[in-house]
Amino acid sequence: MKICAACCVELPKEKFSNKQWKLKQYERRCKVCTNVDRDVQLKPPPKDKGPSCWICLDEGTDELGQPIRRDCSCRGSDAGFAHLSCLTSYAEQKSDDNLQNNISPKEPFQICPHCRKNYLNDIAIDLANNYVSFVEAGYSDYPDVCIWAQTLRLESLTAYNRNRTDSQTEEAREVSQRILCMIREMEAEGLPLSRQLCITEAYAHEIQGCMIKEEDNTERIPQALMHLERSKAVLQKHGESIGIARIEALIIEATAEISEDYDVEGLIKCTEEKYNETIKERGPSALDTIQVGLDLARTLKNHHYGWRAEGLFGELHKLSQLNHGDGHYLTKNAHEAMYRCLARMVSLPSDNGGQAIGFKEYHDEDKDVIFYQLWNYDNNFETCAIEGPFGRDREMSRSTLRLATTDIIYTLGTPVFFIPGDGEEHRHLFRKLGDIRSYDPETKCYTVHWKDDSLEPCAVHHCNLVVSNGISSDGGRSLN
Repeated sequence: MKICAACCVELPKEKFSNKQWKLKQYERRCKVCTNVDRDVQLKPPPKDKGPSCWICLDEGTDELGQPIRRDCSCRGSDAGFAHLSCLTSYAEQKSDDNLQNNISPKEPFQICPHCRKNYLNDIAIDLANNYVSFVEAGYSDYPDVCIWAQTLRLESLTAYNRNRTDSQTEEAREVSQRILCMIREMEAEGLPLSRQLCITEAYAHEIQGCMIKEEDNTERIPQALMHLERSKAVLQKHGESIGIARIEALIIEATAEISEDYDVEGLIKCTEEKYNETIKERGPSALDTIQVGLDLARTLKNHHYGWRAEGLFGELHKLSQLNHGDGHYLTKNAHEAMYRCLARMVSLPSDNGGQAIGFKEYHDEDKDVIFYQLWNYDNNFETCAIEGPFGRDREMSRSTLRLATTDIIYTLGTPVFFIPGDGEEHRHLFRKLGDIRSYDPETKCYTVHWKDDSLEPCAVHHCNLVVSNGISSDGGRSLN
Protein backbone atom coordinates (compact mmCIF):
# COMPACT_ATOMS: atom_id res chain seq x y z
CA MET A 1 0.00 0.00 0.00
CA LYS A 2 1.20 3.47 -0.92
CA ILE A 3 -0.34 6.94 -0.90
CA CYS A 4 -1.26 8.71 -4.14
CA ALA A 5 0.13 12.26 -3.98
CA ALA A 6 -2.84 13.60 -6.02
CA CYS A 7 -5.94 12.08 -4.34
CA CYS A 8 -4.09 11.44 -1.04
CA VAL A 9 -5.60 7.95 -0.73
CA GLU A 10 -3.60 4.87 0.31
CA LEU A 11 -3.96 2.32 -2.50
CA PRO A 12 -2.60 -1.14 -3.37
CA LYS A 13 0.15 -1.64 -5.94
CA GLU A 14 -2.20 -2.60 -8.77
CA LYS A 15 -3.73 0.90 -8.67
CA PHE A 16 -0.40 2.37 -9.83
CA SER A 17 1.63 1.90 -12.98
CA ASN A 18 5.07 0.37 -12.47
CA LYS A 19 6.66 3.74 -13.21
CA GLN A 20 4.50 5.61 -10.69
CA TRP A 21 4.94 2.94 -8.01
CA LYS A 22 8.71 3.57 -8.03
CA LEU A 23 8.44 7.35 -7.67
CA LYS A 24 8.81 9.16 -4.37
CA GLN A 25 5.75 9.70 -2.22
CA TYR A 26 5.22 13.36 -3.16
CA GLU A 27 5.51 12.52 -6.92
CA ARG A 28 3.48 9.30 -7.12
CA ARG A 29 -0.01 9.30 -8.75
CA CYS A 30 -2.46 6.44 -9.16
CA LYS A 31 -3.74 5.40 -12.59
CA VAL A 32 -6.99 7.37 -12.20
CA CYS A 33 -5.23 10.59 -11.24
CA THR A 34 -2.70 10.11 -14.01
CA ASN A 35 -5.44 9.66 -16.61
CA VAL A 36 -7.22 12.89 -15.58
CA ASP A 37 -3.91 14.66 -15.02
CA ARG A 38 -4.78 15.61 -11.46
CA ASP A 39 -2.10 17.72 -9.79
CA VAL A 40 -0.22 16.34 -6.82
CA GLN A 41 -1.32 17.71 -3.46
CA LEU A 42 1.50 16.44 -1.28
CA LYS A 43 4.50 18.69 -0.90
CA PRO A 44 8.08 17.39 -0.96
CA PRO A 45 9.70 17.09 2.44
CA PRO A 46 12.19 19.72 3.60
CA LYS A 47 15.70 19.06 2.39
CA ASP A 48 16.85 18.37 5.94
CA LYS A 49 14.09 15.85 6.64
CA GLY A 50 16.43 12.94 6.21
CA PRO A 51 17.54 10.20 3.84
CA SER A 52 15.28 7.94 1.80
CA CYS A 53 15.25 4.19 1.23
CA TRP A 54 17.35 3.39 -1.83
CA ILE A 55 14.94 0.58 -2.78
CA CYS A 56 11.42 2.04 -2.38
CA LEU A 57 12.58 5.70 -2.34
CA ASP A 58 10.32 6.59 0.61
CA GLU A 59 11.65 8.68 3.48
CA GLY A 60 9.29 7.47 6.19
CA THR A 61 8.53 4.15 7.76
CA ASP A 62 7.60 1.03 5.82
CA GLU A 63 4.25 -0.76 5.91
CA LEU A 64 5.22 -2.37 9.22
CA GLY A 65 6.04 0.99 10.77
CA GLN A 66 9.80 0.33 10.72
CA PRO A 67 12.17 3.24 9.97
CA ILE A 68 14.93 3.29 7.42
CA ARG A 69 18.31 2.15 8.76
CA ARG A 70 21.96 1.94 7.79
CA ASP A 71 24.86 0.08 9.36
CA CYS A 72 27.55 -0.77 6.84
CA SER A 73 30.42 1.26 5.38
CA CYS A 74 28.32 3.58 3.22
CA ARG A 75 28.96 7.25 3.86
CA GLY A 76 27.20 10.51 3.21
CA SER A 77 23.79 11.80 4.26
CA ASP A 78 21.70 9.64 1.91
CA ALA A 79 23.71 6.58 0.78
CA GLY A 80 22.89 3.05 1.87
CA PHE A 81 19.73 3.73 3.90
CA ALA A 82 16.88 1.23 3.51
CA HIS A 83 13.94 -0.38 5.24
CA LEU A 84 14.62 -3.85 6.62
CA SER A 85 11.57 -5.15 4.74
CA CYS A 86 12.90 -3.70 1.48
CA LEU A 87 16.35 -5.17 2.09
CA THR A 88 14.81 -8.56 2.82
CA SER A 89 12.68 -8.56 -0.34
CA TYR A 90 15.67 -7.47 -2.42
CA ALA A 91 17.91 -10.13 -0.84
CA GLU A 92 15.34 -12.90 -1.29
CA GLN A 93 15.06 -12.17 -5.00
CA LYS A 94 18.83 -12.05 -5.43
CA SER A 95 19.31 -15.25 -3.39
CA ASP A 96 16.81 -17.12 -5.56
CA ASP A 97 18.75 -16.03 -8.63
CA ASN A 98 22.07 -16.99 -7.03
CA LEU A 99 20.86 -20.47 -6.09
CA GLN A 100 19.77 -21.08 -9.65
CA ASN A 101 23.23 -20.07 -10.88
CA ASN A 102 25.29 -21.88 -8.20
CA ILE A 103 26.37 -18.59 -6.58
CA SER A 104 26.51 -18.03 -2.83
CA PRO A 105 22.90 -17.47 -1.78
CA LYS A 106 23.74 -15.74 1.51
CA GLU A 107 25.70 -12.82 0.05
CA PRO A 108 22.64 -10.57 -0.61
CA PHE A 109 21.70 -10.95 3.09
CA GLN A 110 25.28 -10.33 4.20
CA ILE A 111 26.87 -7.62 2.05
CA CYS A 112 25.65 -4.14 1.12
CA PRO A 113 25.49 -3.90 -2.69
CA HIS A 114 26.75 -0.30 -2.61
CA CYS A 115 29.82 -0.26 -0.38
CA ARG A 116 30.39 -4.04 -0.79
CA LYS A 117 31.03 -4.37 2.96
CA ASN A 118 29.24 -6.50 5.54
CA TYR A 119 26.09 -5.34 7.28
CA LEU A 120 26.73 -4.87 10.99
CA ASN A 121 25.09 -5.13 14.41
CA ASP A 122 21.26 -5.22 14.55
CA ILE A 123 20.76 -5.01 10.79
CA ALA A 124 23.15 -7.93 10.27
CA ILE A 125 21.31 -9.98 12.92
CA ASP A 126 17.85 -9.14 11.55
CA LEU A 127 18.85 -9.95 7.97
CA ALA A 128 20.51 -13.21 9.06
CA ASN A 129 17.35 -14.25 10.90
CA ASN A 130 15.27 -13.40 7.83
CA TYR A 131 17.65 -15.45 5.70
CA VAL A 132 17.17 -18.45 7.99
CA SER A 133 13.38 -18.07 7.61
CA PHE A 134 13.74 -17.70 3.83
CA VAL A 135 15.81 -20.91 3.59
CA GLU A 136 13.55 -22.90 5.92
CA ALA A 137 10.51 -21.87 3.86
CA GLY A 138 11.89 -22.69 0.43
CA TYR A 139 15.08 -24.76 0.69
CA SER A 140 14.67 -26.98 3.75
CA ASP A 141 15.50 -30.04 1.62
CA TYR A 142 19.03 -28.69 1.05
CA PRO A 143 20.97 -29.36 4.27
CA ASP A 144 24.08 -27.51 3.12
CA VAL A 145 22.05 -24.36 2.38
CA CYS A 146 20.40 -24.66 5.80
CA ILE A 147 23.82 -24.89 7.46
CA TRP A 148 25.09 -21.85 5.58
CA ALA A 149 22.03 -19.92 6.76
CA GLN A 150 22.81 -20.81 10.38
CA THR A 151 26.45 -19.86 9.76
CA LEU A 152 25.42 -16.38 8.63
CA ARG A 153 23.31 -16.10 11.76
CA LEU A 154 26.33 -17.10 13.87
CA GLU A 155 28.58 -14.58 12.12
CA SER A 156 26.04 -11.81 12.64
CA LEU A 157 25.96 -12.52 16.38
CA THR A 158 29.74 -12.65 16.78
CA ALA A 159 32.01 -11.28 14.05
CA TYR A 160 29.71 -8.43 12.94
CA ASN A 161 28.12 -7.53 16.26
CA ARG A 162 29.95 -4.76 18.09
CA ASN A 163 27.99 -4.73 21.36
CA ARG A 164 27.06 -8.35 21.97
CA THR A 165 24.67 -8.85 24.88
CA ASP A 166 24.66 -11.82 27.26
CA SER A 167 21.55 -13.22 25.57
CA GLN A 168 23.21 -12.91 22.15
CA THR A 169 26.29 -14.68 23.48
CA GLU A 170 24.12 -17.55 24.66
CA GLU A 171 22.30 -17.54 21.31
CA ALA A 172 25.64 -17.73 19.47
CA ARG A 173 26.62 -20.71 21.60
CA GLU A 174 23.34 -22.45 20.73
CA VAL A 175 23.65 -21.68 17.01
CA SER A 176 27.21 -23.02 16.82
CA GLN A 177 26.10 -26.19 18.60
CA ARG A 178 23.18 -26.52 16.16
CA ILE A 179 25.58 -26.23 13.21
CA LEU A 180 27.72 -29.06 14.61
CA CYS A 181 24.60 -31.22 15.12
CA MET A 182 23.43 -30.55 11.54
CA ILE A 183 26.84 -31.58 10.20
CA ARG A 184 26.76 -34.78 12.31
CA GLU A 185 23.30 -35.56 10.86
CA MET A 186 24.63 -35.18 7.31
CA GLU A 187 27.48 -37.56 8.11
CA ALA A 188 25.06 -40.08 9.68
CA GLU A 189 22.97 -40.03 6.50
CA GLY A 190 26.06 -40.65 4.39
CA LEU A 191 25.93 -37.26 2.70
CA PRO A 192 29.29 -35.90 1.54
CA LEU A 193 30.69 -32.81 3.26
CA SER A 194 32.06 -30.18 0.93
CA ARG A 195 35.26 -28.34 1.73
CA GLN A 196 33.19 -25.28 2.67
CA LEU A 197 31.11 -27.29 5.14
CA CYS A 198 34.30 -28.63 6.74
CA ILE A 199 35.52 -25.06 7.22
CA THR A 200 32.11 -24.23 8.69
CA GLU A 201 32.52 -27.10 11.17
CA ALA A 202 35.91 -25.72 12.21
CA TYR A 203 34.39 -22.26 12.62
CA ALA A 204 31.61 -23.61 14.86
CA HIS A 205 34.19 -25.34 17.09
CA GLU A 206 36.19 -22.10 17.20
CA ILE A 207 33.15 -20.12 18.36
CA GLN A 208 32.37 -22.76 21.00
CA GLY A 209 35.93 -22.48 22.29
CA CYS A 210 35.88 -18.67 22.28
CA MET A 211 32.52 -18.51 24.08
CA ILE A 212 33.85 -20.75 26.86
CA LYS A 213 37.12 -18.79 27.01
CA GLU A 214 35.19 -15.53 27.50
CA GLU A 215 33.53 -16.90 30.65
CA ASP A 216 36.70 -16.15 32.66
CA ASN A 217 36.36 -19.52 34.36
CA THR A 218 39.74 -21.24 34.44
CA GLU A 219 38.11 -24.57 35.24
CA ARG A 220 36.38 -24.46 31.85
CA ILE A 221 39.51 -23.57 29.85
CA PRO A 222 40.33 -27.26 29.12
CA GLN A 223 36.93 -27.58 27.43
CA ALA A 224 37.64 -24.45 25.39
CA LEU A 225 40.98 -25.92 24.37
CA MET A 226 39.24 -29.13 23.30
CA HIS A 227 37.02 -27.21 20.85
CA LEU A 228 39.94 -25.14 19.57
CA GLU A 229 42.06 -28.25 19.02
CA ARG A 230 39.17 -29.85 17.12
CA SER A 231 38.87 -26.74 14.97
CA LYS A 232 42.59 -26.88 14.20
CA ALA A 233 42.42 -30.62 13.45
CA VAL A 234 39.55 -30.15 10.96
CA LEU A 235 41.42 -27.38 9.15
CA GLN A 236 44.61 -29.44 8.99
CA LYS A 237 42.75 -32.56 7.82
CA HIS A 238 41.30 -30.75 4.84
CA GLY A 239 44.46 -28.81 3.98
CA GLU A 240 42.96 -25.44 4.90
CA SER A 241 45.90 -23.25 5.85
CA ILE A 242 43.80 -20.10 6.18
CA GLY A 243 42.69 -19.91 9.78
CA ILE A 244 45.16 -22.33 11.39
CA ALA A 245 47.33 -19.44 12.65
CA ARG A 246 44.26 -17.81 14.17
CA ILE A 247 43.36 -21.01 16.03
CA GLU A 248 46.94 -21.51 17.22
CA ALA A 249 46.96 -17.97 18.63
CA LEU A 250 43.70 -18.66 20.48
CA ILE A 251 45.13 -21.90 21.86
CA ILE A 252 48.19 -20.08 23.21
CA GLU A 253 45.98 -17.36 24.74
CA ALA A 254 43.77 -19.97 26.42
CA THR A 255 46.81 -21.88 27.68
CA ALA A 256 48.21 -18.65 29.13
CA GLU A 257 45.10 -18.28 31.31
CA ILE A 258 45.84 -21.51 33.16
CA SER A 259 49.64 -21.41 33.03
CA GLU A 260 52.15 -18.61 33.40
CA ASP A 261 54.63 -20.63 31.36
CA TYR A 262 53.62 -19.85 27.81
CA ASP A 263 55.44 -18.78 24.67
CA VAL A 264 55.02 -15.01 24.20
CA GLU A 265 57.05 -15.02 20.97
CA GLY A 266 54.91 -17.91 19.72
CA LEU A 267 51.72 -16.01 20.54
CA ILE A 268 52.88 -12.92 18.65
CA LYS A 269 54.06 -15.00 15.70
CA CYS A 270 50.71 -16.82 15.46
CA THR A 271 48.78 -13.54 15.75
CA GLU A 272 50.93 -11.99 13.00
CA GLU A 273 50.33 -15.00 10.76
CA LYS A 274 46.61 -14.73 11.51
CA TYR A 275 46.68 -11.07 10.40
CA ASN A 276 48.67 -11.77 7.23
CA GLU A 277 46.38 -14.67 6.29
CA THR A 278 43.31 -12.48 6.78
CA ILE A 279 44.85 -9.85 4.49
CA LYS A 280 45.34 -12.50 1.79
CA GLU A 281 41.86 -13.91 2.26
CA ARG A 282 39.77 -10.74 2.72
CA GLY A 283 42.00 -7.83 1.64
CA PRO A 284 43.71 -5.18 3.80
CA SER A 285 40.65 -2.91 4.18
CA ALA A 286 38.06 -5.57 5.08
CA LEU A 287 36.37 -5.25 8.46
CA ASP A 288 37.68 -8.66 9.54
CA THR A 289 41.23 -7.70 8.57
CA ILE A 290 41.21 -4.42 10.49
CA GLN A 291 39.73 -6.13 13.56
CA VAL A 292 42.39 -8.85 13.46
CA GLY A 293 45.01 -6.13 13.01
CA LEU A 294 43.73 -4.34 16.12
CA ASP A 295 43.95 -7.62 18.02
CA LEU A 296 47.57 -7.99 16.89
CA ALA A 297 48.40 -4.41 17.91
CA ARG A 298 46.90 -4.98 21.38
CA THR A 299 48.82 -8.23 21.75
CA LEU A 300 52.04 -6.41 20.85
CA LYS A 301 51.37 -3.59 23.29
CA ASN A 302 50.28 -5.92 26.12
CA HIS A 303 53.59 -7.79 25.78
CA HIS A 304 55.70 -4.60 25.67
CA TYR A 305 56.34 -4.30 21.90
CA GLY A 306 55.55 -0.59 22.03
CA TRP A 307 56.83 0.98 18.80
CA ARG A 308 55.45 -1.84 16.65
CA ALA A 309 52.05 -1.59 18.32
CA GLU A 310 51.88 2.17 17.88
CA GLY A 311 52.83 1.99 14.22
CA LEU A 312 50.20 -0.67 13.53
CA PHE A 313 47.47 1.22 15.42
CA GLY A 314 48.22 4.29 13.31
CA GLU A 315 48.15 2.36 10.02
CA LEU A 316 44.86 0.64 10.91
CA HIS A 317 43.23 3.91 11.92
CA LYS A 318 44.14 5.55 8.60
CA LEU A 319 43.01 2.47 6.67
CA SER A 320 39.63 2.31 8.43
CA GLN A 321 39.15 6.07 8.14
CA LEU A 322 39.82 5.97 4.39
CA ASN A 323 37.66 2.93 3.61
CA HIS A 324 34.87 3.11 6.20
CA GLY A 325 34.73 6.75 7.30
CA ASP A 326 35.27 8.63 10.56
CA GLY A 327 31.93 7.52 12.00
CA HIS A 328 32.47 3.78 11.59
CA TYR A 329 32.86 1.91 14.86
CA LEU A 330 36.16 0.31 13.75
CA THR A 331 37.62 3.74 12.96
CA LYS A 332 36.56 4.97 16.38
CA ASN A 333 37.97 1.86 18.08
CA ALA A 334 41.29 2.23 16.24
CA HIS A 335 41.45 5.93 17.10
CA GLU A 336 40.78 5.30 20.80
CA ALA A 337 43.27 2.44 20.95
CA MET A 338 45.94 4.53 19.20
CA TYR A 339 45.56 7.43 21.64
CA ARG A 340 45.59 5.16 24.67
CA CYS A 341 48.71 3.48 23.34
CA LEU A 342 50.49 6.78 22.71
CA ALA A 343 49.79 8.25 26.15
CA ARG A 344 53.05 8.03 28.13
CA MET A 345 52.39 6.60 31.59
CA VAL A 346 54.92 6.39 34.43
CA SER A 347 54.90 5.45 38.11
CA LEU A 348 56.79 6.45 41.25
CA PRO A 349 59.18 4.25 43.27
CA SER A 350 56.84 4.61 46.27
CA ASP A 351 53.93 3.02 44.34
CA ASN A 352 53.29 -0.51 43.04
CA GLY A 353 56.10 -1.99 45.12
CA GLY A 354 58.65 0.02 43.16
CA GLN A 355 58.09 -2.18 40.11
CA ALA A 356 57.49 -1.09 36.52
CA ILE A 357 53.94 -1.80 35.33
CA GLY A 358 52.71 -2.61 31.85
CA PHE A 359 50.14 -1.17 29.45
CA LYS A 360 47.63 -3.91 30.24
CA GLU A 361 47.90 -3.34 34.00
CA TYR A 362 47.27 0.40 34.06
CA HIS A 363 44.20 0.02 31.83
CA ASP A 364 42.74 -2.80 33.94
CA GLU A 365 40.42 -1.29 36.56
CA ASP A 366 40.64 -4.48 38.59
CA LYS A 367 44.39 -4.03 39.04
CA ASP A 368 45.46 -2.20 42.20
CA VAL A 369 48.06 0.08 40.62
CA ILE A 370 48.81 3.81 40.67
CA PHE A 371 50.33 5.69 37.73
CA TYR A 372 50.88 9.15 36.27
CA GLN A 373 51.01 10.67 32.80
CA LEU A 374 54.32 12.07 31.61
CA TRP A 375 53.87 15.47 29.96
CA ASN A 376 57.28 16.89 29.14
CA TYR A 377 60.97 17.15 29.97
CA ASP A 378 62.95 20.20 31.08
CA ASN A 379 66.59 21.08 31.75
CA ASN A 380 68.06 18.81 29.09
CA PHE A 381 65.87 15.88 30.21
CA GLU A 382 66.98 16.14 33.83
CA THR A 383 63.52 17.08 35.15
CA CYS A 384 60.01 16.27 33.96
CA ALA A 385 56.35 17.17 34.50
CA ILE A 386 53.82 14.46 35.34
CA GLU A 387 50.09 14.58 36.04
CA GLY A 388 48.21 12.30 38.40
CA PRO A 389 47.77 10.12 40.22
CA PHE A 390 45.45 7.76 38.32
CA GLY A 391 44.49 4.23 39.20
CA ARG A 392 43.42 2.82 42.52
CA ASP A 393 40.86 5.53 43.32
CA ARG A 394 39.51 6.75 40.00
CA GLU A 395 38.06 9.85 41.67
CA MET A 396 41.24 10.91 43.49
CA SER A 397 42.38 14.51 43.10
CA ARG A 398 45.13 15.10 40.55
CA SER A 399 47.83 17.67 40.12
CA THR A 400 50.90 18.38 38.02
CA LEU A 401 54.23 17.55 39.65
CA ARG A 402 57.79 18.46 38.64
CA LEU A 403 60.35 15.83 39.55
CA ALA A 404 63.83 14.71 38.69
CA THR A 405 63.58 12.34 35.74
CA THR A 406 65.42 9.67 37.73
CA ASP A 407 62.56 9.74 40.30
CA ILE A 408 60.02 8.16 37.97
CA ILE A 409 59.69 4.66 36.53
CA TYR A 410 58.82 4.21 32.87
CA THR A 411 56.05 1.81 31.88
CA LEU A 412 57.02 -1.51 30.29
CA GLY A 413 56.66 -1.34 26.52
CA THR A 414 57.33 2.40 26.35
CA PRO A 415 59.28 3.39 23.20
CA VAL A 416 62.49 5.16 24.21
CA PHE A 417 65.56 6.74 22.63
CA PHE A 418 69.09 6.33 23.91
CA ILE A 419 70.97 9.48 24.92
CA PRO A 420 74.65 9.03 25.90
CA GLY A 421 76.13 10.31 29.14
CA ASP A 422 79.68 11.34 29.90
CA GLY A 423 81.15 7.86 29.33
CA GLU A 424 81.74 6.01 26.08
CA GLU A 425 79.56 2.98 26.88
CA HIS A 426 76.76 2.37 24.37
CA ARG A 427 77.54 5.54 22.38
CA HIS A 428 76.77 3.58 19.21
CA LEU A 429 73.15 3.52 20.39
CA PHE A 430 72.76 7.32 20.18
CA ARG A 431 69.17 8.17 19.12
CA LYS A 432 68.34 4.52 18.55
CA LEU A 433 64.68 3.59 19.18
CA GLY A 434 63.73 0.63 21.32
CA ASP A 435 61.14 -0.83 23.74
CA ILE A 436 61.45 -1.24 27.50
CA ARG A 437 60.90 -4.93 28.29
CA SER A 438 61.93 -5.16 31.96
CA TYR A 439 63.15 -3.04 34.89
CA ASP A 440 65.58 -3.65 37.76
CA PRO A 441 64.67 -1.30 40.66
CA GLU A 442 67.99 -1.89 42.43
CA THR A 443 70.18 -0.67 39.57
CA LYS A 444 67.53 1.55 37.94
CA CYS A 445 68.34 -0.13 34.64
CA TYR A 446 65.90 -1.12 31.91
CA THR A 447 66.33 -3.96 29.45
CA VAL A 448 65.75 -2.40 26.03
CA HIS A 449 65.08 -4.27 22.77
CA TRP A 450 66.06 -2.12 19.81
CA LYS A 451 64.14 -1.51 16.60
CA ASP A 452 67.38 -2.12 14.70
CA ASP A 453 67.55 -5.93 14.61
CA SER A 454 71.34 -5.84 14.31
CA LEU A 455 71.59 -4.47 17.86
CA GLU A 456 71.49 -6.83 20.81
CA PRO A 457 69.10 -6.11 23.71
CA CYS A 458 70.97 -4.55 26.61
CA ALA A 459 70.56 -3.00 30.07
CA VAL A 460 70.48 0.80 30.00
CA HIS A 461 70.45 3.14 32.99
CA HIS A 462 67.42 5.39 33.46
CA CYS A 463 69.45 8.59 32.88
CA ASN A 464 70.38 7.39 29.37
CA LEU A 465 66.80 6.97 28.14
CA VAL A 466 64.24 9.50 26.99
CA VAL A 467 60.66 8.63 26.07
CA SER A 468 59.66 9.12 22.44
CA ASN A 469 56.88 11.61 21.68
CA GLY A 470 53.37 10.53 22.56
CA ILE A 471 50.07 12.36 22.85
CA SER A 472 48.12 13.61 25.80
CA SER A 473 44.60 12.54 26.72
CA ASP A 474 43.19 15.70 25.07
CA GLY A 475 44.97 14.97 21.77
CA GLY A 476 47.90 17.41 22.11
CA ARG A 477 51.57 16.56 22.10
CA SER A 478 52.51 15.43 25.58
CA LEU A 479 56.31 15.55 25.32
CA ASN A 480 58.67 18.16 24.02
